Amino acid sequence: MGPSRPLSAPPRKATFWLDTLLFGGIVVACMVACMILMVVAVQAPEVVRAAYQPTATQAFTPTPTRIGTATVVPTTGSIPSAATELPSPTATRVVPGEPPPATSLGSKRVQLDLSLQTLTAYEGETKVLTALVSTGVRRYPTPPGEYRILRKVRIQAMSGPSYYVPNVEWVSYFLDGYAIHGTYWHNNFGHPMSHGCVNMRNEDARWIYEWAPLGTPVSVYP
Repeated sequence: MGPSRPLSAPPRKATFWLDTLLFGGIVVACMVACMILMVVAVQAPEVVRAAYQPTATQAFTPTPTRIGTATVVPTTGSIPSAATELPSPTATRVVPGEPPPATSLGSKRVQLDLSLQTLTAYEGETKVLTALVSTGVRRYPTPPGEYRILRKVRIQAMSGPSYYVPNVEWVSYFLDGYAIHGTYWHNNFGHPMSHGCVNMRNEDARWIYEWAPLGTPVSVYP
């Protein structure tokens, strides 16, 4: 028996065509698979497609909680907070503390000086109260003259063509539409500010209201 010969490798040309054919088959198979998946995805039922859609998150809406029902307390006659927080007093009382005890009507009188913007209360010849006031501006002057306190109103609203002021306190009328009354909406006493009335600090207007009975003379000097 003669010597063996080594096996020879298959021809290179045949191997090349085999590799090409195998690669081409794989590519075609992938393309077919992709087309099938696309067709299935397009024609799939809505339920299947919805499974792959993001689910919207519902926004949180807080449920209102009822705290309670407010109880309205009547405030008729209450003193506005601004009326009790004014700066240092402008009045000088000769008799401190509570208003002096009532005496005969003839010994009490009120004198109002428009030029000085002051109100002075007398018992006989004794001054018992001197206070800065604000009387009417030039367009709405406080009329000079001799008057008497006609009526009193504990608290009321006052209004005119260009103003409305609620809760005006300690009102002492000495002429129709003209009164001595408390004032909480300004603190510019000593200067004309009103529509003809006599503006006073609330505590001073209260003093006059409680001290002067109906019929007390009120003298208004220019």
